[in-house]
Amino acid sequence: MLRRPPARLVRCCLLAACAVLLAGCDRLFGDEDYFPLPETMGGWRANLSAEFIRSRGLDPAALEDLGRFSQSIKNSAWPGYDYHHHTATIVIKDGWIVGEWYSLPESRYFQQYLASNGKSFAYMLFGVLVKESRERRARVQFTEQSPVYDPTYLQGGFPLSDPRKAGITFEQIFRHTAGFLPEEDKDGDKLEEGRNFWSDYSLWVTGRDPKWPITGQLLFPPGHPEEYAGSETWGDHRGAYSSIGFAHLGLVFHYAFGHSPSAVLWDRILAPIGFSGVSYHHPPPGEHRWVTHGGLCMTPRDYARFAYLILRKGRWQDQQIVDPEWIERSRTAPW
Repeated sequence: MLRRPPARLVRCCLLAACAVLLAGCDRLFGDEDYFPLPETMGGWRANLSAEFIRSRGLDPAALEDLGRFSQSIKNSAWPGYDYHHHTATIVIKDGWIVGEWYSLPESRYFQQYLASNGKSFAYMLFGVLVKESRERRARVQFTEQSPVYDPTYLQGGFPLSDPRKAGITFEQIFRHTAGFLPEEDKDGDKLEEGRNFWSDYSLWVTGRDPKWPITGQLLFPPGHPEEYAGSETWGDHRGAYSSIGFAHLGLVFHYAFGHSPSAVLWDRILAPIGFSGVSYHHPPPGEHRWVTHGGLCMTPRDYARFAYLILRKGRWQDQQIVDPEWIERSRTAPW
């Protein structure tokens, strides 16, 4: 029997794919009230001395080995960005940076492309929307069981390119069980077409761009991934992993918040936790500056802030940005 697919934060790649490591400890935080200052005001506290590292229960030599090993792993180039020579590793223990390695001095300040880790930010922003819905402050009330294809907030999705889309929920997008076209088939061959070559971004997302008709049809009924031929490899990139599904969130955000998704992400999440800045990878024209299936570029230390927000269960200082339950369910959901 097929188990449920991975948690919404994209299989913990938040902490692994960009080599931002937050070390485990008996006490999750050495100082329950500590939050790093904004990067423009000094940022994270750090102590790289061997004595301090030992006082935190870590082996300085082993930590150094970890840093050197991580720097031996080469970054792969991504089309349109010549950043493969930039790598970074940060180890944080009890809110202290105790290890930090960069391939080049400027890599510390380089805004690295996060690829599909950007989906985690989209999931978090939807959590903000759910929280505001619960508090009756949202323009439209949302839960993860709300239908994605609703003409109230996804006007561009009609008429439906596949009648089964009427049954898609946001929960299914987060779990990659909505039936959308995967990026690759089970043999690793490319399925998704048209990314970065759309004639109209919203039509491409909703499967109504005549230039890319394959994006319009579901490969299996929503919520029934066991009917997909690649289901035996679920959890692998060649299962039914779909970027098109997450791209719907940006279209919904634009209506639900009444502003550009990139501006809302900055105002609701990134600025409150002290980000120094953010840039975007291959944005489409107009208001869709941030493509919510990825699209974000940020520095390693800023990225660590987002991981720290997750560890603090959505709280930053005295502000509860998303509900703790929203974080916890994503971290503990079964496959």
